[in-house]
Amino acid sequence: MILLLLLLLLHVFVTKTSSGSSLNCTSVDLLLQAGCMAAITTLFGRRLLDGHWNVLDVCNGLLGGFAAITAGCSVVAPWAAVICGFVSAWVLIGLNRLAGTLLRILLRFDVQGRSSDSLHS
Repeated sequence: MILLLLLLLLHVFVTKTSSGSSLNCTSVDLLLQAGCMAAITTLFGRRLLDGHWNVLDVCNGLLGGFAAITAGCSVVAPWAAVICGFVSAWVLIGLNRLAGTLLRILLRFDVQGRSSDSLHS
C-alpha cells in the first residue's frame, strides 16, 4: 500500500511539473490505472481463492499490471487501462497456480510461498 501511495505522489508531481506535455501525463495515468487495478484485483482475488492476505501478491500484481500496459500505453484509453489491469491480475493468478501445480506434479517440488518476488529481489 505504501508503494501505491508513492506512485500516486509521483503522478501528482509529474502532472504539476509537466509544461504542456500530455504524453508524460497520459503514460503515467495509464501506468497508475493499470498497475493499481492489477494490484487491488490480485489482493482481493488471492484473498478469495486462498483465504489470506499477502503483500507479495500485491507487488506481483502491480508488476503484472505495469508489464501489461507498457507496450500499448500510447494508444489505450483510460477505461481500457483499468480493464487491462484487471485481466492481467487474473492471468497472473492463473499462471502462478498452473506453474505451482506443474512443478508439484512433474518435479515433486514444493512451491509454497514462491512467486516472482524472488526473481525481482
